Amino acid sequence: MQGTLCKWTNYMSGWQQRWVVLDGSTLAYYLAATEVHQGCRGSFKVTSCDIHVHPTDHLRFDIVMPGGRQVLYLKASSTVERQQWVVALGTSKQEEEGNIGKLLGPSLDQQVAVRSKMAELQANCQLLFSQVSNMRSAAFSPSPDTESMQEVATLISHTCDKFLKILSECMLLSTASVRGVGTVPATPTDHSSPTSSFAPMKPLARVPHLLSDKPSPSPHPLILSFPISLPPFTTRLGNEEASPKSTDEQTHSLPVHLVATPHQVYW
Repeated sequence: MQGTLCKWTNYMSGWQQRWVVLDGSTLAYYLAATEVHQGCRGSFKVTSCDIHVHPTDHLRFDIVMPGGRQVLYLKASSTVERQQWVVALGTSKQEEEGNIGKLLGPSLDQQVAVRSKMAELQANCQLLFSQVSNMRSAAFSPSPDTESMQEVATLISHTCDKFLKILSECMLLSTASVRGVGTVPATPTDHSSPTSSFAPMKPLARVPHLLSDKPSPSPHPLILSFPISLPPFTTRLGNEEASPKSTDEQTHSLPVHLVATPHQVYW
């Protein structure tokens, strides 16, 4: 894509017309179309830039370099032309990042594709906000311009269709990335329970000193003593439920020690 756009130069000269060419993933600008053979005045890699649509100026869009080190301010001659440039830049960015992702492998390819879709989604979102703002201004003006409102309404419709399409693609990519498509799912180490994919917990070790009055040999233990006649409770070990006996069956009241160390807990 190529055409004449206005580029912000400085406060002395203001906006000046430049011949802008989008070739693949490279955006370059020249003083005029007749001076292309003399070399460009500046060029940028679209994949490393962010495209920002101005929220209030319906003709302007900015190309921001990584880290905001440099910004290319551009203006189109109409809202339709601006939308064409924004869509072309977003498509070029997506295609180039997709090619890079394929070279890096399936896993990174998916991540690059998600980031590319997110950037394209953000650009179209900003474009939609700007168009809605223009429609609001035109609708509440003292003398509404019906033709202008119709033009903006058409642009909003096209932008919404594009936005929803990109959003759907982004959601599909994100879902596939979360599920880990293309990877071998982990299998449980123990198949004793067909209803659970988790391996059953190991039974708690029997520690003789728990039922004695001697202190625990563990370093810096925390010992809590309480009678064995506790309220009924249920604890789940693996896939089975273990419940203590009722208080009627507990004829001998012995203290139970809860020993907690920095690394383990024993009952």
